[in-house]
Amino acid sequence: MSAVRSAVLISVLAACGGDDSMSMTMADAPTVMPDMQVISMTTALTATMAATRTLDRAFYGVNADTTLHVEINKGGDTGCPQMTSPTPEYTQIIGKVPAMTAANATSTANFLDYQGDMLPSPMLGQAATSVNLTSVVYQVGMFVALDAQLTFPAGTVNGHVYAIHCTSLDD
Repeated sequence: MSAVRSAVLISVLAACGGDDSMSMTMADAPTVMPDMQVISMTTALTATMAATRTLDRAFYGVNADTTLHVEINKGGDTGCPQMTSPTPEYTQIIGKVPAMTAANATSTANFLDYQGDMLPSPMLGQAATSVNLTSVVYQVGMFVALDAQLTFPAGTVNGHVYAIHCTSLDD
């Protein structure tokens, strides 16, 4: 791993902090909300850049401003991110998801390429130029589910996210 990648990884992991326990486990089945809205409990976020990859593990924490910090990975640890977790192959970070049920929302977002085959070399990360989040459903302390359409200079990231709460990602 290059010095730049190591430095970015250390700064990303340092921001995680907190307890490393997982609040709940993931399942591949729909759940019915009190308002009878069915939520898909799967994550399939397709990144199409220099190659195409599907990110399939999602976790969220609560920011100090009460927005949600969502991380979607391909590879890495299956549990909540910790300082000692293996580095995932790719990570999509959606940094400021509104903590409420909403039809449409926007956020900051960054794509991290730890394999070096998705973004133009020698880039480790790239900020989104456009973020559109729809069908945002948030159950406090349990999960956030949303559909994401993100545009980057290198390509797009689209799909469904079901993220479980990880106190290790809380501010």
